[in-house]
Amino acid sequence: MIKERNKIEIVYKGGGNLISLAPIFSKDGSTLYVAKPYNIISYNVETGNKILEFPRTKSEIIGFNVNVLNDEEHVIACTKNGSIILWKTTTGLKLREIKTNVKKVVYFKTLTTFDDDNNEIINAFICFENESTKKYNFKLTNLDTNESKIIKFNLKIKKKVHIDVANDGSFIAAVQDSKLFYYQININVLRRHFIKDRTFTFVLCHPTENVVLTGDNTGRVVLWQNLLEKNPTQSNYHWHTLPAKTACFSSSGTQFYSGASECVLVKWIVNSNHQSFLPRLPGFIEHISIALNNQFIAVSTSDNAIHIVTPQLKIKNTIQHLVISDELASDLVFDPRSRSLIFNGISGHVQFFSPKNLELIHSMDVSGKNKYTNERDTLIVNLVITNVVLDKTGRWMATVEERKDPVVFESRLKFWFFDETQQNFILNTSIEFPHEGCVKNVAFQPSNDEKELYCVTIGEDLKFKLWEVIPIKTVYREGLIWECAGEMSYRNLTPNVSSFSSDGSLLAIGFESIVTTWLPESCELKCSLRHPIHQNDLCHVSFGADHRQCHLLLTASKNFVCVWNLLTLSMVWSVKIDVHGVISDINCSYKAVFTPDNKLFVFDLNSPDPVYFMEKLKNVSDVAAATFVPKSSVTSDINRWDHRLSIFILTSNFELFAIESSDEDLTVNNLQIKEDHSFFKNILPEIRNVFLKDQGQIHAYSKDLRGKKLQQLLDTPVPSLQLSFVCEDILVDSLVQEDPSLPNRRNPDNIAVEEKRVIDENVNKLIIKNESLTKICDEKMTWTSVLV
Repeated sequence: MIKERNKIEIVYKGGGNLISLAPIFSKDGSTLYVAKPYNIISYNVETGNKILEFPRTKSEIIGFNVNVLNDEEHVIACTKNGSIILWKTTTGLKLREIKTNVKKVVYFKTLTTFDDDNNEIINAFICFENESTKKYNFKLTNLDTNESKIIKFNLKIKKKVHIDVANDGSFIAAVQDSKLFYYQININVLRRHFIKDRTFTFVLCHPTENVVLTGDNTGRVVLWQNLLEKNPTQSNYHWHTLPAKTACFSSSGTQFYSGASECVLVKWIVNSNHQSFLPRLPGFIEHISIALNNQFIAVSTSDNAIHIVTPQLKIKNTIQHLVISDELASDLVFDPRSRSLIFNGISGHVQFFSPKNLELIHSMDVSGKNKYTNERDTLIVNLVITNVVLDKTGRWMATVEERKDPVVFESRLKFWFFDETQQNFILNTSIEFPHEGCVKNVAFQPSNDEKELYCVTIGEDLKFKLWEVIPIKTVYREGLIWECAGEMSYRNLTPNVSSFSSDGSLLAIGFESIVTTWLPESCELKCSLRHPIHQNDLCHVSFGADHRQCHLLLTASKNFVCVWNLLTLSMVWSVKIDVHGVISDINCSYKAVFTPDNKLFVFDLNSPDPVYFMEKLKNVSDVAAATFVPKSSVTSDINRWDHRLSIFILTSNFELFAIESSDEDLTVNNLQIKEDHSFFKNILPEIRNVFLKDQGQIHAYSKDLRGKKLQQLLDTPVPSLQLSFVCEDILVDSLVQEDPSLPNRRNPDNIAVEEKRVIDENVNKLIIKNESLTKICDEKMTWTSVLV
């Protein structure tokens, strides 16, 4: 069955927050359920592999649990708009949805109670905001009968509140500022308790007893007992120096685990001073969950990872897709070698994420330094990878790391070379303080020769510097290193952006509202261009890609997108657009412009009319970074941009989306077909999944008498054309052929005349083609000399 669609769509590719809610184990502890904002995913605990992804919900998921209904395990979730949804864990099928008629749900948990006949009843406990009374209200819903009742306990909507309810529904505990609220539901009694000079950070109910565990901003974890009394019993467990974030009891309640921003998991034994530690986790601890059999602990960390830990505090495996970085400082970069996306990872790292397999390929340590954690009264600044760029071949990578500490400032420019043996980037050159101040922009010269290459950097010192790769031979090493080839400034103006031409012969630098062009080899200024109307600083410059557009230069500022002709030194066209960001690719002639209100324009430099426009990027909250990604196979219409490229978008929430046409996913009987539309592919027979009526045997056949394949040869790009290899095949393919086993049914003289006419006609076309090649080469030499 052939399925073909041509519509351009926004496709969710991965990422998103895996740690917004605490993960939950299945009853037997073999499966872990993880909640994303709009869906739930199940993973195998032993391997960490994904098992099933449940359908997306219309509203954000506030909470979920795993319960057994009718002897089958179900996932029960509640959305922010008050809908309770039940799924079967084995199939992911949605069984039913219950409307609770409440809005702005802030807390959800399922409770297990028993009726008079000792039958198990599953209830949904919901806390929601009541806008009319400006209070938090509580509601209990029976999932079998859908009957609901309001719980009288109310809290004022002031500051952030943390809530938990006992598993059997006997009491509710809540903390707000320095107050602890304890409400015994069955006897309708409320108690308030206070702490001095501290603020609560979480609250947790004991699994079997009327005991509450709280954390505070000084790092204490306090166990509260006898809460109905005026002065309850308190047991302090104090190891954390930073505010305690979360905790979790074991199934029996004799042990608990706590976590904070020190990146250390602490194991406690109740009524004992004994402690155990799992240090050096890659991120702050956000949530902790324990299986009912106490065999595994799931620890959610701030880098968007969930670590499966044994009771002996050993990490068994890690569930992680896309790393959430503290700061998305670098752009989204496409690696042509591994076909992965590169951007910020955990502190001091960059991550390589596969958009095809939707998995994290590799996390590369760029800084080579441990992450510093904050102290109680001191904010410690870590290194941030601010720039990541690759050269045209993907063999060289340049990174900039900076630590913007008000006391000590650090800045390093590093060049990395990909080692085929180790299958990793190896540090080649490290340059301390490449500029006085921060580095604002880095770009490689397009070149296929890794030994003759330039790189440009722009700094806050009002200079741009050119770096070149040179051979070196010393007693310590022999190979290639990078060194500064020159530095320039322009009229004491601030440079912001840079770009090389497609052949690397020109360098464009944007100084405030002026764009300048330079010769990389000599740092010689060739021209400076500025339109009197356009006063804003430039935020993007890039050249046209192919031989038709390499003399065109696109510039973008806050309110305008313009194209300049470098041959005539004049502006070709200008469009008024509110620009949020611009992306370009050295291998394609298209530019994409994003606006602050999430509009998308795709331009070809020859015309101010966009080749594609999208009024609204649906489901995309914002565009933090974006890039073009070439498709692995070109579809039938190579003139359409979306058949050659996809646009990948990364939001500030680290969700990855792709804007692409769906005809890349053509399938025939579930077999993936990779289309190849080169001229040489068309000589081969095609396999088509169609049913033809019986037309009888046709023994005599003709080949391309109208010259369709020859026309494709004439349309082939000049750099990929080698006439000596294809002339003979084209001429033979143009002849009329017959099956030699059959008698000749036509006049031999007519056949000879027809063959001679076809040969003469095609030879003339090849001569014209050869003349056009010479003309194109002459024209290229002419305009190149004008620039020089």
